[in-house]
Amino acid sequence: MGFFDTLSGAVNYAAQNGSETFIRNYKERLRKASDSVVREKWDEVNSNYNIDDRIREVTEDEMRRRGLL
Repeated sequence: MGFFDTLSGAVNYAAQNGSETFIRNYKERLRKASDSVVREKWDEVNSNYNIDDRIREVTEDEMRRRGLL
């Protein structure tokens, strides 16, 4: 059982680390995007309730930072 516990822990760590990397990359792409692209993303994530809340928060933060919201 110890092997599977270790494997499970490693898989969970990789999944969490991967999602953190994804969020960081998404945030960076938003910062480089034009206002119109950020607005489009906001419309997309604001109307999709199945999306990760962190993506919605990052997009909302960028909208506020730019004074678009």
